[in-house]
Amino acid sequence: MLEYVKTIKEDPYKLGFVDESSPKEWGPIINHKLLEYKESAYVDSIIKIDNIVVILELNPQDDDLNRPEYIKEEKKLFENYYKRILEDIASSEFYDLYIK
Repeated sequence: MLEYVKTIKEDPYKLGFVDESSPKEWGPIINHKLLEYKESAYVDSIIKIDNIVVILELNPQDDDLNRPEYIKEEKKLFENYYKRILEDIASSEFYDLYIK
């Protein structure tokens, strides 16, 4: 399960998430699949914890920042995308490689 942790309001905006349920060994596979996302997203390999840390970088336009729901919408879209990634991994040959 992906849990939203923090937003850093820099350029770009960075939304931090922690995946507490996926095996840490899935990190490289998840990172590879995140390359296909519409925004920059990646598994953070610098933060050393027992869970997978994922960063979503957003480059909002000025009018996006004027909409209070912008971050909320982007967060929800990303969480749904990430859920599909995990479902894909769990239903593929990758699952067998990392569970055994």
